[in-house]
Amino acid sequence: MQCPKCYFEQSDTNNECPRCGVIFSRLNIGTAQDPSRGERGVVQRTNSKQGRDQVESRNWPQTARVAPNIPAGGRAFGDDYGEEEIKSESDAISEPLRMYREDWFVLAAGLAIAAVVFAIPILKHIFGTLMVLVHEMGHMIFGWVFGYPSLPAFDLVYGGGITLHTARSTLLLIVVYVLLGFLIFSFRRNTSAVILLVIVTAIHVLFTVTRLHEITILFMGHGTELLIAGIFFYRALSGAAVVHSVERPLYAAIAFFILFSDLSFAYRLMTSPFARAEYADAKGGGHWMDFSRIAIDQLHVSLSSVALVFFLFCLITLPAGFLAFRYQEHLRGAITRLVARQLD
Repeated sequence: MQCPKCYFEQSDTNNECPRCGVIFSRLNIGTAQDPSRGERGVVQRTNSKQGRDQVESRNWPQTARVAPNIPAGGRAFGDDYGEEEIKSESDAISEPLRMYREDWFVLAAGLAIAAVVFAIPILKHIFGTLMVLVHEMGHMIFGWVFGYPSLPAFDLVYGGGITLHTARSTLLLIVVYVLLGFLIFSFRRNTSAVILLVIVTAIHVLFTVTRLHEITILFMGHGTELLIAGIFFYRALSGAAVVHSVERPLYAAIAFFILFSDLSFAYRLMTSPFARAEYADAKGGGHWMDFSRIAIDQLHVSLSSVALVFFLFCLITLPAGFLAFRYQEHLRGAITRLVARQLD
């Protein structure tokens, strides 16, 4: 048979998928015939213990049978669950997802792994190197978005990393706006998508003609660290993009490591004059560091004020990841509607 989550071919006698770890007896599933394609799909519809191991149809059916909550050791995958019909996907998914014991175990395991990493210097260095890569990739991505060809690299003189930005390229900005215009044209029959793209374009223009783009490029080094921490925390809870279940505590561990590192970094800058002086001299002085440049060169405020703003962003990272998990079906529905080329 084929696993309904990862489509891995395996023996019909298996109770658990050896690839992704899904326990078939705990899946709430239904099957339906797609009248438009004649293909059979499988959809999970209820907020059960295995709600995160969602089985998605490659072609969303118009109706689906819904399985009741199945306890461990319940009926096996493929049994007949009754004739209750759901008229649409949005009708079937109404309740936010909940956390169960296994999810708390994942978080506890991730927290324990992060504690071990902090305690062992070589592991802390390895995870710190990952943060450097994420940090510099953030500078690079937003540099390109605002027309500055950029290249990230490790800093072999002072340590850490550095991103090299060239002068702004008018051609690159033209490419960005042509791409946005093409997207607006492509989604012209989807009003919501067009409105969103117009807002994004207006914000990009505003940032491009002001100093806001420079502040954004500087901030999104550390900002991308938090973005990755939030995404990994969401993946740890939901199992999204997970091939094997052991990845979930590893995602949680990386999320906790990044978050605790950034919280400690921001708190030191907020409270310690020595830490602020050390930070200002980290690249040989001259305010080369990101937050120093934002505070002194761009906003003309104190470094501790910028650190406070970053500290507040740190505090909302994990709650944001949790909310994305809890309301993931609503988010998926909204994203599906946005990426549709045409809405009836």
